[in-house]
Amino acid sequence: MRYLCAAALALAVSAEGRGAAAQQPLAFGPLPDSVAERALATYNRAGTIRLQGSSEIPAGTRVEGAVAVLNGPLRVAGTVAGDVVVITGDAALAPGAEVSGSVTVIGGEAVVEPGARVGGTVSAYREPLRYRYVDDRLAYVPPHLERGLAAGRDLAFGRADIFIGTQGAYNRVEGLPVAIGPRLRVGGRQPTSLHALGVIRTAAGFGFDTDRMGYDVGAEQRLGVSGLVLGARLYSEVAAIETWPVTDRESSLATFVLHNDQRDQYRRTGGMVVLRLNEPELPIGGQLWYRREDHASVRPREPFTLFDESDAWRAEPLVAAGRLHSLGLDLAYDTRNDPQDPAYGWYAQAGVEQGLAGDLAIPGGAALGAETARTGFSAARFDLRRYARFSPYALFGFRVLVAGSIDGKALPPQRQHTLGGAGSLPAFGLMRFDCGARNRTFAEDHPAFPYYGCDRIALVQLEYQASFPLARRVGDRLGLARIFTNSVRWVAFFDAGRAWNEPAARFGRGSGAADFSADAGIGIRIAGIGAYWAVPLSGGERPVNFFVRLGPRL
Repeated sequence: MRYLCAAALALAVSAEGRGAAAQQPLAFGPLPDSVAERALATYNRAGTIRLQGSSEIPAGTRVEGAVAVLNGPLRVAGTVAGDVVVITGDAALAPGAEVSGSVTVIGGEAVVEPGARVGGTVSAYREPLRYRYVDDRLAYVPPHLERGLAAGRDLAFGRADIFIGTQGAYNRVEGLPVAIGPRLRVGGRQPTSLHALGVIRTAAGFGFDTDRMGYDVGAEQRLGVSGLVLGARLYSEVAAIETWPVTDRESSLATFVLHNDQRDQYRRTGGMVVLRLNEPELPIGGQLWYRREDHASVRPREPFTLFDESDAWRAEPLVAAGRLHSLGLDLAYDTRNDPQDPAYGWYAQAGVEQGLAGDLAIPGGAALGAETARTGFSAARFDLRRYARFSPYALFGFRVLVAGSIDGKALPPQRQHTLGGAGSLPAFGLMRFDCGARNRTFAEDHPAFPYYGCDRIALVQLEYQASFPLARRVGDRLGLARIFTNSVRWVAFFDAGRAWNEPAARFGRGSGAADFSADAGIGIRIAGIGAYWAVPLSGGERPVNFFVRLGPRL
């Protein structure tokens, strides 16, 4: 296994993602917030050359610094010693043109002709950029309809609005968590943001108690021009134990339509203080945080579903209940051209959490072999992904994920991990590799699983995507070559993972897998929706498993 991983990583590193990327526009999906913020940061930066309307940099002309064009096409035949940003317009790089940085086009297309050179990445998004003027700067206005609705007005000292939207995924504990309340943003380049949201859980009715209501109150202050943000929050919420295997949208649809919640949950009430690096111009980010929370188990309720509404929900796991003080650090490095559907670039995320103090206790712990849970646990997570383009029509993706206990000792159930299901090993059932946590139920006032999963996991995923030659030819005849090339692809993939416990940390759980389990499969993606067939390579319950993903697998 390690030789396969090393060979795949070497192949991914050797692929010239940037060189291939500069042949044609590569991204046509929704505009990510991060890309919009980076583009506006370049536009607003002192020293950027700002142009309006139709613009050109003629051959023989050299421009020092970034160039940003608003509301018009840009043709580059000379040299730009910096980045190029075009907002609401097209960009064309003629033969002999040279851009030392990246080219970002929002609300248009980018064409890089043979003979033109780009030192960075080339990204094009047809979705327009929503912005408003604040003095002589452009301020990003995110598309609120994706997360909720906001109605407000600009004031002399900032902006105030009333927000209503979802607070997480539709799930079997809350139904739809709906947040509503005021938000306020004051100040200029070092703004202060405040919010006070109440959360209504539709599955629990509309009374006023802790089961039906939650809250989220917070403040953030940008510190100077360094990109640092200091924030604080008070909250009462139902949180998913693991969110990485599937997105909120996928989990919500599976729960609402198919009566199949892809996650397990617990309740946390408390507060946190965070110092975050939020600099859109940099590919790196991170946050240092401290939390003081009270944790409690939850049980399934009866949210509405389209199908199988009368079926019983899967039980929730018991979590270690009580108070927990913890300190954490998260770091990220992201050079992907599009975080929502990447074609090239790197993504690396590392995080560590250290439990400091508290009084966590596992309900019924004596019967399970453990009276209390370790509040002094040490947990870490490392997620590395590489995306490379072998040609304008073929993509390769590679991912390595390891997470769990640093010292090998037991983690509280709400910090444990599982493998199995569409987001990890899709040929196997949901949470199939859980170290025996779901082999029995434990009953107090309702049935529950005694644990969530394992203390450690490791996962490797490989994926190859390519467009259909027939689709390209049809697109050429209809004048829609780019749409067909980027929207219809076939996919081949391979996954291998292991979930396990160290012998001294089992406490009624199993040891987990002694070796990696693997699967492989094929699929087709059409406009971001993928249909896949996975086959287990190391023994599974079914010979073939069919599943659907919204967006990329990796």
